[in-house]
Amino acid sequence: TIITIASRISNHTRIAEPPSIWLDAYFEWLDPTSTCCGHVPGRPDQPCSHPNDTANSTCVHCLPPDSGSNRPNSSAFLDNLLHFLTANPDTNCAAAGHAAYNSAVVVDYDTMKIGASYAMTYHTILRNSSDFIAALKQARELSVNLTRELDHEVFAYSVFYVYYEQYLHIYWDMGINIGLSLLAVFLVTVFMLGFDVWGAFIIISVVFMIIVHMGGVMVYAGINANAVSLVNLVMTVGIAVEFCSHIVRWFMMEKGTRLERAHSSLANMGSSVSV
Repeated sequence: TIITIASRISNHTRIAEPPSIWLDAYFEWLDPTSTCCGHVPGRPDQPCSHPNDTANSTCVHCLPPDSGSNRPNSSAFLDNLLHFLTANPDTNCAAAGHAAYNSAVVVDYDTMKIGASYAMTYHTILRNSSDFIAALKQARELSVNLTRELDHEVFAYSVFYVYYEQYLHIYWDMGINIGLSLLAVFLVTVFMLGFDVWGAFIIISVVFMIIVHMGGVMVYAGINANAVSLVNLVMTVGIAVEFCSHIVRWFMMEKGTRLERAHSSLANMGSSVSV
């Protein structure tokens, strides 16, 4: 029902159709008025076909015709389910589940319990990356709602999800990775500069500005944030710190006034690292 409601606002949820679930077909197959579920009289473990055929007295319906319900009791549920999953649909019974639902239900034959099952639906037409990302995001939110309502783990899957998974949290990952890179560089720089915290802070500040400029260039060039660009930004931290640390190190070791030391570090070391 939740998925069906979601399909009615498909422009937002990107769910195109109500779900197709084996349980609906199973109860239709069990309907006492149908010609689907039958077994040999007195032998419920031996299924047969066309139980409501008046010319066929050797086959009775799985549920009594006067039961008034197509829902079996707990003891008969799994027995009839196994028959349903192995029955082939034909002109007399289109609801048989072997063709459509044989792989939709995982039955633990040791404990005789259902381990997992799935319901199938469709996304709307997805034309670009934004549509695919939005569809994946909405499917995840729907799964969370279903898990909470059913008190069972529910997850969504489609073949394109694995390719767009990164975009759901790429900016968070980018912040974490670049932040950890800057922290590691800061700690190492403090140690290598003789515990000069101020010098290390200057180096990290310049490296951070370089990363910000790289992000601006990516926006200008139309480069999307993804796993590849994230790796390159982290590499930029390692490349940028080398040039900055050499210049700061020269400035710290040089003698004279601040202006003279700055002039010397840029003229001697800056010219070397910029080539």
